[in-house]
Amino acid sequence: MSDSTKEMTKKEKEREQIEEKKRRIESRLNDPEFRSDDFIRQMNELEKRIESLTKPLGDQEPLGEEEEPFPPATEPGGDDTGLETETVETDEDQAAEEAPEITATTPQPPVKETEAPEQETEIVPYEFTKWSILATGEGAGRIASLYYGQRKNSAISDRILLLNTAEADIRKIFMTLGTSVPKDFVERIRSEKAFRIGNFPRGAGNLWKNGEQAAREDPLISDYIRGMGAEASDVLLGIATLGGGTGCGSLPFILNSLANWNIQVDDFALVVWPFHFESPQRHFNAICGLSKLLASNGGPEMVILVDNSRLEEDFRDLTEVKRNYQINEKIVEVIDMMIAPGTSGSEKTIDTKDFTVWANQFGARHFVPCLSLDMDPRIFKGFTPDNPSSFSSSLSAILDITLKNSYASIEARTTLFAFFVIRVPEGERDDYPPDFVERCFEEWAEVNLPMRISGYTSVVYDPGKRNSLDVLLLLGGFDLGPFIGNSLSKFETISKVLTMSSRDIKPEEVGRLKEDLLEYVESNSQIHANLS
Repeated sequence: MSDSTKEMTKKEKEREQIEEKKRRIESRLNDPEFRSDDFIRQMNELEKRIESLTKPLGDQEPLGEEEEPFPPATEPGGDDTGLETETVETDEDQAAEEAPEITATTPQPPVKETEAPEQETEIVPYEFTKWSILATGEGAGRIASLYYGQRKNSAISDRILLLNTAEADIRKIFMTLGTSVPKDFVERIRSEKAFRIGNFPRGAGNLWKNGEQAAREDPLISDYIRGMGAEASDVLLGIATLGGGTGCGSLPFILNSLANWNIQVDDFALVVWPFHFESPQRHFNAICGLSKLLASNGGPEMVILVDNSRLEEDFRDLTEVKRNYQINEKIVEVIDMMIAPGTSGSEKTIDTKDFTVWANQFGARHFVPCLSLDMDPRIFKGFTPDNPSSFSSSLSAILDITLKNSYASIEARTTLFAFFVIRVPEGERDDYPPDFVERCFEEWAEVNLPMRISGYTSVVYDPGKRNSLDVLLLLGGFDLGPFIGNSLSKFETISKVLTMSSRDIKPEEVGRLKEDLLEYVESNSQIHANLS
């Protein structure tokens, strides 16, 4: 087959794929309720591409430097969410005012090529690993927006995407951010990186099945993910609150569909568990969502669990708005610490595959973070830099405290995989030699994590830190049964009343999800039994 014939065959196949996508979009454009500027623009782009593919090879115009066969799902400055950009006076104003005021670094304008670059006042380590963030649902949207607006992290750059079923929920995300994120960042996220999905304009109704259906039926999600540059990253981090409908339903479906969409990127999930006091349907959602993430083929390589009730313990005296904000801040800090070992500031790089390969060998993909920030080693056990034994005692004390700062209540002694990341001042590099730090951690782990079979240690030297340490423990493969126990009982409350006449969820589907999750838990428990 000649080169020209191969090229024609390739273009014909591409044209057929675009025609199919065009037909799927047209089915939604026929309904005025779901007609949006973004869908119309996507249709126009697809028609232009089809027209270019029908031309003879010699007649096609070359692509320009900024032109792509499949343009990103957003354009800078565009208002693709269909949201109004003026200030909206609503009952959420009080929530916005209560959010703490935090000053974030505003990006500097690019330096002209003819000028010498100005000296940076803040040193940002060059990244070795690149991340993308996908947030589905309202709660996850707040977390991702907070991270994007407050962190200057080249490992993520602007690879962030927010998806929701209801425009009202998208508005609420930005109202509750208040002044914690600079206004220009809020407008950019709102206009370029937030999209409504599916045919549920008033939301998923706190039912995971509706969230899943919204993602399943939307023909543009794969384009949104490609458009944000996910394929240029090493890992896509999906975030969702599992008590809700949109995130709990859509995130598992999206992550399980990446291979089918031919999107080549590793995927992690960070999911937030509902408060213990919340109603049964939210725990019903959580159990179903966790089963789809952990027990289904093609699920994410790592699932990081965060329990709202555990994090709430530190903020009981705050108002609900401020409490939720502080919980989101703690989640943001974990994301930042997980990325740190993949930057040039780390003495020993932890690549994204390092987090998952051994855990996947044993079929144990669930993890919980433990975090301590701004710890001063000098206040523990009389620490002095020139006395190694004092450092070992000090680090052990810090690890003890960090273990208590877990983001979920777990039996830590059943941990199978442990990652230890310590971030220290660049100016004190000589005081924290990596081999010695690792040896100190191993001594501590032998006592406190007796079942551990794998893990990594990384020391990150941060030029912005002064006289303090940040410590992350990421613990995986622990006994999951106690963690899901309370939610499982509430799950049973819902599943018992489901009948064959239930409109959206069938008892056999719910029963299968429960069985799959319990089988995962039992398989994990068997590993513990073999190690005992």
